[in-house]
Amino acid sequence: MAMKVNLTTNQTGVNEAHLSKLIIRLHPIIRAFLLKCGGDLSSAIYEAICKADFCMFALYRGKPYFIFEGEMINKMVLIDSPEFSGFIGRLIKLAQGKAPASRAMKPALENLKNEVILDGAVIEAAEFNSYLNAAFPNEGVILDSKDQNGRALLLRDGVVASDNSPTGLTFIHKPAKGKLTYIPSGGDNLKLENLHDLFSNLNRNQFYLVLAYITFILAHPRSQGLTYPMLYVYGSAGTGKTTVVKLITKLLGLGQDTVKTLPKSERDLVAIAANHYILCFDNVANISNELSNAFCNVVTGATVTARTLHTNTDTTDIETHQPIIMTAITLPRQYDLTTRAAFIHTSKPTKSYKNENEIFQLLDTMLPEVQSWLLDTTAKTMKNVVDVESIIDHRAASYTQWVAGFEKTLGIEDQSVQKCFMKETEEGLNQQTAEHNPFITSIAGAVEEFGEFTGTPTEVHKALSSYIQSLEMRLPIGWPANANAMSIKLNNSVELLAKQGVEWFVDAKRGTKGRKATLRPTLLPEKKETPPLFDNQELKPTTLHDASDLDLLQDSELEWTKTELEDTSIEDDEFIQLCEDIETNARI
Repeated sequence: MAMKVNLTTNQTGVNEAHLSKLIIRLHPIIRAFLLKCGGDLSSAIYEAICKADFCMFALYRGKPYFIFEGEMINKMVLIDSPEFSGFIGRLIKLAQGKAPASRAMKPALENLKNEVILDGAVIEAAEFNSYLNAAFPNEGVILDSKDQNGRALLLRDGVVASDNSPTGLTFIHKPAKGKLTYIPSGGDNLKLENLHDLFSNLNRNQFYLVLAYITFILAHPRSQGLTYPMLYVYGSAGTGKTTVVKLITKLLGLGQDTVKTLPKSERDLVAIAANHYILCFDNVANISNELSNAFCNVVTGATVTARTLHTNTDTTDIETHQPIIMTAITLPRQYDLTTRAAFIHTSKPTKSYKNENEIFQLLDTMLPEVQSWLLDTTAKTMKNVVDVESIIDHRAASYTQWVAGFEKTLGIEDQSVQKCFMKETEEGLNQQTAEHNPFITSIAGAVEEFGEFTGTPTEVHKALSSYIQSLEMRLPIGWPANANAMSIKLNNSVELLAKQGVEWFVDAKRGTKGRKATLRPTLLPEKKETPPLFDNQELKPTTLHDASDLDLLQDSELEWTKTELEDTSIEDDEFIQLCEDIETNARI
């Protein structure tokens, strides 16, 4: 009795059926070359592949690949991979009636790889999506749906098509456990609230921002000048940050096992980027400056030059230009990174599930419908995005424009999704400031706890230092040692303080003890209420006084004393400091 086992969907299964058909077409050719080459496996394989007009060898990013045609797109498999090794073994077995000896296969494949490296043509390839014509992006976007016959999806003119006409585009086979499924009109009856239930740790507009991000990735192949926003999902422990990322990658057809730990170096990041289209990193605490710069390079597009393996002087250029998603409890300290981010602040989920698996099982039941809706929405937004204007000012301008087009596609007229993006960005940057600027954090905490600090700069410095020390048991690193240093630092931090709800100012007019300084919570302007009218009372128009009889003087006729001029002028920080130094010396 045959043993029964449960088989998993392995990484090589995507091209299995297509490669099996290829073996049928290719084995007569390789049989002839095996006879011609006298059993020289590497020569027979190389010449047979070169003879066939439906497959070839080529180089991509310095590595040798086997390329075979499909109905709409070509696919490519790394020669130095188990998939290609298994394909060649089955091909030779069919051609000569027996499997090749393992001791002969390894050197044959090594020789084959070296021959391709020396003589192979260099080709362009895509990994997830590609413009049908890079010179004219409006002609449409091709998406690899991981179809076993080489079919693909074409997004153009507001619709999704599955045209079987060969495009000449080549897609690299990536290990993945997911695929994109499109059913015409399959998403027409989708209830978005059912999908939102799986993202119950996000409010409605945050949920829409996630959908906008997914559709943006579908519609935007890597291209010069494109910046992918880094999706930064942050929140306290237990708010389902990682689940959000897994749901996103599964909806994109990339599987749910794409989340990695933070790489230790730029070299590790490049290695991960070489094997995954979208880069997802979990719990990214304490990002180094090296990694921060590398992340920025990846989302904007950069070429990393590294030494070629087994050589001393040769180099290999590796292009990186991919979307990045990160999760964290806190925010990174690097301003350059955070200004490229699209923030999502997660909350406690409002829906409860037994475990994470239940969430993905529910998604699996609706996945074809949801993916069909996403693809239709993407195609429509590609058409709508040219007719809208974004209200968002962000470094990822293509994405903010896309969010505006996404709103039009969904019929959202109040710009609530764009406003949510701006709010998330403001709150994220404010929290970053609070987390990584101890001076601002300490002052904001003291003002929140004790309210207003008023007096001379010296008095404010003394009181503030005392209160902060009582709150935090010590003064923060870099705390100003005197009133002058504190005044300068506060003057340079007015905008940062305002974001924390704190205002700082020094009166222009000098009092008996010097100028008065104030540090307090930001005061909102009082709303003046119009008193109610009594019965039968009419509201009379305001009467302006006639100023024609006033004896007015020209500016040139005014005579100001030196004291009066000093009282009406507002000195800059250096002049204020100079005046205080003079006053201090006078007392001494």
